[in-house]
Amino acid sequence: MSYQLSSSSELSKLLIVPRIDEQGLQSLKSRSSHGIYIGNTSRYSLPVFLCFEELMNPHVFITGITGSGKTYLAKSLMLKLYAILGCIVIVIDFTGEYGELASMFTGLNSPTSEVEERIDEGRGGIVYINLSRLDEAEKVRMAISFLDTVARKMRKRRYKEGNKRIFVVLDEAWKLLGKGGSLEIMIREGRKYGVGMVIASQLIGDIDAPFLSNMATVFVFRIQDKLSLDLLSKNYCLRMDQSAAMQNLGVGSCFVIQLNRSNSRDSFQISRVVGAKLGNIAKIFLGDKMNIEITYGELDELVGRLCRESRGAEIISRVRESGSIRIDRLIRDLIVAGADRRKILDSLKRIGIGESDMADAFANAVKEVGNDNER
Repeated sequence: MSYQLSSSSELSKLLIVPRIDEQGLQSLKSRSSHGIYIGNTSRYSLPVFLCFEELMNPHVFITGITGSGKTYLAKSLMLKLYAILGCIVIVIDFTGEYGELASMFTGLNSPTSEVEERIDEGRGGIVYINLSRLDEAEKVRMAISFLDTVARKMRKRRYKEGNKRIFVVLDEAWKLLGKGGSLEIMIREGRKYGVGMVIASQLIGDIDAPFLSNMATVFVFRIQDKLSLDLLSKNYCLRMDQSAAMQNLGVGSCFVIQLNRSNSRDSFQISRVVGAKLGNIAKIFLGDKMNIEITYGELDELVGRLCRESRGAEIISRVRESGSIRIDRLIRDLIVAGADRRKILDSLKRIGIGESDMADAFANAVKEVGNDNER
């Protein structure tokens, strides 16, 4: 049996065009006077403000592949929550990623006593807890210990409007989920005590659905993991075109879902997050297509997994000098440094470089290595 379409309007119904909605004007007006500026919407370039008084709870979840802008937003929120809203911001850092920025406002590592003092005294500021030098088991144990302290203090204080809010910034929170305890207590009860969580994770599949549904604000940077897309779609009733758009977001662009106290929901795209000017970002150029931004901490980790320390240090030093590198040159340098080619491919996939970009870059890199050997 064959079908015939009688008009272009019938044909248009069969086409799926990636589209993301715009933030409601009413939400924009209510938040603009007392919120944190995040960026502008993609369609009409309306300013977007994060205003916790208008939301179901103060919890923020940030997800996206490495290099998409996830950590940049988390760092920017860390600064703005303190500098603009005067909050008590507690950063629990598994990798040392936030150390350089946090050191501008606090010591390189804060003791438990500082967490307690700031909450007791209601003093705004950044408390930085660096767990990067511990082994994995000790990182988890110490993180749980600090969260226990915050939860205990949280329940003792009587929060009311005008008091300092407490925010806990936590990357790789999946390491602590499913263990019960203070993290899940703060997620469920934080709102009534003026405590919010800013949590970042690369894969949504690591997060339980009940946990995700307790996040009133979700920032989704570029993701390509099918399980993550399915979980988002199921939790927030997203359309197929919205899921499609999430797979093609540029660096710094994100999809935002917000659940309001009025039980309404906003969903829209930010063209590019506007945050603090961070000097520790390197660019990996993919030719005329989308570029990848990666922190030097992430670059150090990537190169360190693939090369011996001395050879890797040369690559990192060259990137730091220029602030950027072409993808084919990076692959060439890694091959020359003795990195396994399959591992190079796997590592580049993790930071969001597509297979077609890698195929072209790998061909150019291998050709260059061959030319170098002939000389």
